[in-house]
Amino acid sequence: GQNIYASACEVKDQLGNAVMLYYLYPPCLAFLLSGFLWLGPAGLELAWSLFGYLCLLASAAGFVRLCEFSWLKRYAPLSRFTAALFLLVCFEPIYSGFSEGQVSALVLMLLTAFALAFTASRPLLSGAALALAALIKITPVMLLLVPLKYRSARALAGFGLTALLCLLALPAGGVALSVYRDFFSPAGAIA
Repeated sequence: GQNIYASACEVKDQLGNAVMLYYLYPPCLAFLLSGFLWLGPAGLELAWSLFGYLCLLASAAGFVRLCEFSWLKRYAPLSRFTAALFLLVCFEPIYSGFSEGQVSALVLMLLTAFALAFTASRPLLSGAALALAALIKITPVMLLLVPLKYRSARALAGFGLTALLCLLALPAGGVALSVYRDFFSPAGAIA
């Protein structure tokens, strides 16, 4: 019943300074993660780290598959996988996001699935993957420009249908509509 967007958690940075962390992601991620609270802090941290590793490996495998559509296809799949994994781990936003426990690895995996499905002419699946990424972190919604540019009505339908089903499932799962209001309010809860 509490506004998750107005409350903050105080942590210490590397220099020992107090830093206030606020929850910034859409309600869908909070709903997904709440199902794992029974693991406790240590178990949740371990499970999230393992899941992040799996997401990075899946993204690297997806990049290898995407390389088949470019000049990189002349290299062996293991070489492409190693190069993709190296670039993912060394790319600072992905590395720092992963090491800080952010959702970047999960969003990257979903965006890789979007790109793979779109290049493989599976527009409904590409739209669904993009919707899931946008429901976790709002910025991937900008990639709707890709199906718009290519006039892919089926990708847009996949996005819209997946987003609608997920958003309707949240209230059915017990998430109050006030959580949406709090998320879209620039000042937190609206009185």
